[in-house]
Amino acid sequence: VLFMLLPVTTRRIAMQKGCVVGIFIAPEAGAPMRSAKSVRALMGAGLEGDRYAKEAGSFSERRRQVIRHVTLVSHELVFQANGELAGATYLFDELRRNIVLSGIEDIKALVGRKFVIGGATLRGVEECTPCIRPARALEQDEKAFIQAFRDFRGGIRAEVVKGGIIAVWDPVFCNWDNE
Repeated sequence: VLFMLLPVTTRRIAMQKGCVVGIFIAPEAGAPMRSAKSVRALMGAGLEGDRYAKEAGSFSERRRQVIRHVTLVSHELVFQANGELAGATYLFDELRRNIVLSGIEDIKALVGRKFVIGGATLRGVEECTPCIRPARALEQDEKAFIQAFRDFRGGIRAEVVKGGIIAVWDPVFCNWDNE
């Protein structure tokens, strides 16, 4: 029997923190989101075929420039938000977020960190506060929608640092070395 001696280190390594349970893209602002089994993340741009990768999203020409390559939302937090709404349940495509993650309730922890999904590396940029478009589309109370999807329940924005394929059921690995 051979034994390999491994160096002892205090360095934290990437740990799996959930997986992708949904991928959605829309070719232009206001277009319906369509589900995909996989998508190519393009470095410095976004998801292939999505409005923000083509700089054709509703917020692409805002005065406040922010990286809007990809939006991510937590399945668990959407469930909590839907529980606060009377009579309305929002489906993932109706929320207009690109990637739905499961197993990551503290999606806020991804902001400022690099993380790997499938073959792509992303960096969390900031909270993605909910817009009122989903509430208007379903003719629901806009204030109640905004209130229910507060505190990162509306997800985060992320930058594509390294391109690659992202697929449903891909694990999410957080790199804790890059605070």
